[in-house]
Amino acid sequence: MRSVFWADGRSRSSYLSFGDVVVFDVTYKTNHLSLPFAPFTGVNHHRQSILFGCALLADEQEDTFIWLFTQWLKCMHGVAPKAIITDQDAQIGGAIKQWYRASTIHACEERWKILKEKFNIDENIDSWLIRMYRLRAHWVDAYLKDMFWAGMTTSQRSESINAFSDGYVNTKTRLVDFVCQYDKALANRRASESREDFMTLNIVPAMLLRHPIEVQVSKLYTRGIFKMFQDELTNGLSLFHEEMLKEETKIIYLVGDFSEEREKWEEVTYDKSRELKFKCSCALFETDGILCRHILHIIWLLQLTAIPDNYILHR
Repeated sequence: MRSVFWADGRSRSSYLSFGDVVVFDVTYKTNHLSLPFAPFTGVNHHRQSILFGCALLADEQEDTFIWLFTQWLKCMHGVAPKAIITDQDAQIGGAIKQWYRASTIHACEERWKILKEKFNIDENIDSWLIRMYRLRAHWVDAYLKDMFWAGMTTSQRSESINAFSDGYVNTKTRLVDFVCQYDKALANRRASESREDFMTLNIVPAMLLRHPIEVQVSKLYTRGIFKMFQDELTNGLSLFHEEMLKEETKIIYLVGDFSEEREKWEEVTYDKSRELKFKCSCALFETDGILCRHILHIIWLLQLTAIPDNYILHR
């Protein structure tokens, strides 16, 4: 045997609900042979890490990965995820990532021009830096603002799965014992999900403001997501706003903390002619699925009493 991949029915079923974003990481090594342990990880409706399957690989060659992803996709009903996060993020140098930490695509491109001139970089020469630049749309935050990540922006989900596996497998675990130990770890994780399901269904969440919107989403969100929403809602109350543009169907606001410089405030657009009426430059809803404090501040300002259904993600 060289490589093995497996996933059970529960994992395949969970993938249909939560397989829009997947983390794939091969940095974890197990047993004395140092075989790469490659979990496919996602996040559920409680923001808990879940497993969609995993593999023990003989090596990290291209053919091995092609085989693995082919088998995994076949097992997951032939449905590809919308986004995959890999450990490539960890391989990108800290300096270049820091250089590209800009809020807009235009700012990123301007920084690249400065970088080229400062270090006399020739784009016609094939190098690691040039390859990373050509792939910038896949790892620079500014290019990924409109993509849903379910709260996962790095490989931290796989790291948490690795930590959760450490209590069951280690470098001395024999291959013959690995699957049994993995199943125990999986059962423990699923028991945690079941506990959260029970708590969500049987405990009435505490209201902080008794605002109609808070009451509305308390009946729709799980406990964990509702707590995140409450944090955004309450933090939105302390923000300030300035009206920048007003048209017949559209108003643009700047929203931010009074102690911050105006350049750091976010731009919130309220457009009554669109299905998704609110859009914020922080893009929390687009990336995380939860309305941000800036939009909630404007909702409070407009005295709206309900969030449109299309702002509540089915997942």
